[in-house]
Amino acid sequence: MNVVFSVFLFSQTQYIGGVLFLIAAGIGIYVWFSWKERIPLATLMLKNVAKFTQRYPGTTFVGFIFMFASILYVAIWSFTVSGYMLL
Repeated sequence: MNVVFSVFLFSQTQYIGGVLFLIAAGIGIYVWFSWKERIPLATLMLKNVAKFTQRYPGTTFVGFIFMFASILYVAIWSFTVSGYMLL
C-alpha cells in the first residue's frame, strides 16, 4: 500500500512524500522478511494465553480493574495539571 501511495505522490509531483513512503515500504518489507519465522511462536503463545484466560477469568477481571484505576489516575492528574496551569 505504501508503494501505491508513493507512486501516486510521485505522479502529483510530491517528491518528498513519495520518497518517505518508499522508505516506509522498504522498512515494512524488511520487517516482514525478518519477522516471518517468528509467526509460529507467536501463534503458540496466543493459544496458550487464550487457554489460560479461559481457565482463570480472574486475570481479565483484575486487568480491567487496574485499567479503570489507571484511567482514574490519569484523569485526576490531568485535572490537577490543568488547574495548576491556570494559576
